[in-house]
Amino acid sequence: MKMKFTHLVKIALLLLVSPGVFAATIMPYELVTKDFVEADGILFNVEVVEAGLFSHMYGFTTDGATSVNISASSLEHDIALPSGDVNIYSIAGLTATLKDPSTGDVLGTGSDFISDVLGAGNYIVEVSGDATGLAGGNYAVSVAPVPLPPAILLMGSAVVGLTAVGRRNRKVTKVS
Repeated sequence: MKMKFTHLVKIALLLLVSPGVFAATIMPYELVTKDFVEADGILFNVEVVEAGLFSHMYGFTTDGATSVNISASSLEHDIALPSGDVNIYSIAGLTATLKDPSTGDVLGTGSDFISDVLGAGNYIVEVSGDATGLAGGNYAVSVAPVPLPPAILLMGSAVVGLTAVGRRNRKVTKVS
């Protein structure tokens, strides 16, 4: 029994030292209008759009339960002229919407938000807005997995420790 408890302590220490290891991975999938680029587990894209309303869809898949941080930001470009500044690239009302393609449910919306925990499967991020600059608009969008909080791992190691102590106390009580 002592050997098993030692193994449990080693596992708990390993969990505490590496808090992000158990976050699920996300990967792009190509069932939509635009593709993500993947680098170090983060999906992103920078896009130039023509003036007017636009809506682009990006897809990603996750291999396990995870939350994701979704961020969309307008990359503004102005030129200073004697008559005043001119917006070359500008986007009004830039919004990212997370959707479940199998049900059509909206799982989150905004320009920067963290989703609830998503199960394994495919998801869509729709980026929309109104490109109001002289040459249209320019935006960046990214999706990144959120690592498991260290507090959850600490709680898990505490449960393992309390279980071991409880078992030891039960054995002592039975012997008496």
